[in-house]
Amino acid sequence: MIYNLKIENKEAVVKMFQKFGKEAVETFKATTKFRAQEISLNAKNNARALGVWDNGDLVRGISYASDIETKGLNWVVFANERYSAYHEFGTGKMVQIPDGWGELAMQFKGKGIREVNIMPRPYLYPAFKEGSKFYINDLRDDIKFLTDKYSK
Repeated sequence: MIYNLKIENKEAVVKMFQKFGKEAVETFKATTKFRAQEISLNAKNNARALGVWDNGDLVRGISYASDIETKGLNWVVFANERYSAYHEFGTGKMVQIPDGWGELAMQFKGKGIREVNIMPRPYLYPAFKEGSKFYINDLRDDIKFLTDKYSK
């Protein structure tokens, strides 16, 4: 299960940072990486607190990475155990899918062969939701800092 740390109009935000030069682009990369790290750490802590603790594989499988193509501009947070999504969203009649995560959750929809009702224990979504708010604020702070620095 992979979720991308997205912002609307990312291209426009990156262009805004590029106007300030290489230092600004590196600041954007560092901020984005930091938030991905935080979301990953918070998701691990959430999973432990909710008792999503098999033999530790699920928690160890929560991580973050940058894709090579964007050279650090884009980061993803993921839970790579095959059953990660079932703990996040639940199964059977217990399924709960947060707004905006339907497309992601549908990848893990069962075939209806057997019914297993696992209660959802969201660990990634709450971490992502909280981290996203901070991420937008961080980017605003970065832009303000750069604007102040280069307008003098």
